[in-house]
Amino acid sequence: MPNFINKQKVMKAYFIILFTVFIFISCGDDSSTNNEVSRFDVTGEWLGVWQGGTNNGDVRVTFEQNGSEIRGSAIGNGNPCLNENTIWGVIDLETGYAEMLILDVNITEAEMLALNPAAPKETFQDMEHVIITNGFFTEDGHISLHYEVIEWTFCGGAIGTIDLDKS
Repeated sequence: MPNFINKQKVMKAYFIILFTVFIFISCGDDSSTNNEVSRFDVTGEWLGVWQGGTNNGDVRVTFEQNGSEIRGSAIGNGNPCLNENTIWGVIDLETGYAEMLILDVNITEAEMLALNPAAPKETFQDMEHVIITNGFFTEDGHISLHYEVIEWTFCGGAIGTIDLDKS
């Protein structure tokens, strides 16, 4: 009988150890996912310059990020297309690549949500007041966006860059 009791105690101890290890493994933090989300947190104010052709000026952008969705506003000087705008776009949380639309400030929420920032530029040919941008956010708080203005009364067809640093 003593051998049976000892085997029972050993099996019980073995089960408790395995169960404890399982609990620690299953409750562990997946820090790689958390790092990717926080790695490209673009929420806040960004300051920089825009340049298109021989023109340039300052620009201030405020982003709000919710997961991979980016919303915000832009105010610039020296360019009638960057006076006061709404921004809507998406960011790839693994690479920092972002595609955004800079839209007329008067666009409605429904109109904005009907747009796809990653759509081919031909999608926007019949729309007024749309600037298509794309670029990579860096972990140290910088983005260089390439832009193309689509069908804007004052500056249709213009292309250029917007360089921003998180302030």
